[in-house]
Amino acid sequence: MHSRGERENLHRQPPMPDPVGTVCSDLAKIAQETIDAGIQPGAVVLDPGIGFGKSAEESMMLLRNLAAVSQLEYPLLVGTSRKSFLRRIESKGAREEAVDRLWGTAASVAGAVFRGAHIVRVHDVAEMRRLVDVLDALQ
Repeated sequence: MHSRGERENLHRQPPMPDPVGTVCSDLAKIAQETIDAGIQPGAVVLDPGIGFGKSAEESMMLLRNLAAVSQLEYPLLVGTSRKSFLRRIESKGAREEAVDRLWGTAASVAGAVFRGAHIVRVHDVAEMRRLVDVLDALQ
């Protein structure tokens, strides 16, 4: 998973001039280091780390450009479930509780699947499973 910084300073990172390029480059390097350490390529899954040291805008840019990340030729895992960046783009009338981000999560999961995600990490498993089953049927 791509992450910028340690837990204590994760959300105090400077902006990235090129979030998509930076994440792709860093993940390619991490994947190669993993394989060089003896992990079989078939066991590698990449996660762009939505929200981990990234602003809401950077996270959205990554989601819009997942096709670029999927060019790294490893399965792509995306976790947007209940993330705080969703609160920033949902209607102003939305409540602040993470559990109330179901529809934003559903929209971001759908976008991620259509843009190349093979695996989605979610809190609301049954609901998102139904969503992804329909998305898979549409593709």
